[in-house]
Amino acid sequence: MSWSMGRLLSLVGAPGASERADARGARPHRPGGTRGPGGRAEGEGTLPTGYTIADFHLLPERERAEAWRRYTLIRPLLTWPAGARTRRAIEEYLSTVSGARASSGGEGAGAGEGGRSRPSVERYLRAFEASGGDIRALAPATTRGDAGESRLDGELEGIIQGVLAECRAAPAQRTVRDVYFLVVERVRVRNQERPPAERMAPPGVSTIERRVRASGGAEVLRRRPGPGERRAVEGVRPGPRAMRPLERVELDHTVLDLIVVDEEDRLPIGRPTVTLALDVYCKIPEFLSHLQA
Repeated sequence: MSWSMGRLLSLVGAPGASERADARGARPHRPGGTRGPGGRAEGEGTLPTGYTIADFHLLPERERAEAWRRYTLIRPLLTWPAGARTRRAIEEYLSTVSGARASSGGEGAGAGEGGRSRPSVERYLRAFEASGGDIRALAPATTRGDAGESRLDGELEGIIQGVLAECRAAPAQRTVRDVYFLVVERVRVRNQERPPAERMAPPGVSTIERRVRASGGAEVLRRRPGPGERRAVEGVRPGPRAMRPLERVELDHTVLDLIVVDEEDRLPIGRPTVTLALDVYCKIPEFLSHLQA
């Protein structure tokens, strides 16, 4: 029997499965629905293989294909009694499936590949039976719709952002745990104004760490630079203005890239240093070369 993935939408089970699906918000069984491969009419057994058009088509095509692959993997096990689904029996079944795939040249010959390990199969069985035979329970877990959005209380988020702003405005030597303790202290002070039932719970350290990274960890955790570091960044500032000659002389020392040797035995003496003296008032330079003793 040919089967179209686009028409497989919701798996319903034995009598009572559609009512359980309605309690979860799915659509009820509709007469004239499509029958799936190996489907049975209601009353012929407890193997839930009938499906109708409901919400399954709303899933992405890749998730529908993966859910159907998992269902075809566990379908033989659904006919076994619950007591026969031992770990050893499931492992022997998976070995048989893997051997058949290997002999036919199918993909994923390994028993542990593609979700064909025993723990995965046991998880599929539990999810499928707990859902009342809904194939959507076999679809891969999807990401949350609110991924990337803050789930904290608005007031608590405001406290965290306020502490981070203060840390950026007053650089100091601090760690993520230091920032965390600042947030906890602010929450404690704010909770004193609230009744016990409405007090906020402090966030975790991992939450504060994510907020610090998102707001620029270097700006929040950096320490205050010392005088030497500030001079390296700011450069040399202009000094007072000279009013007469030799009132202010600026010096610059540079070690030359050469070695002076003795005239007689040619032994190295050292590297000479050149000193430049500049009279700031009249701009007259003076040079001096010397060797350190």
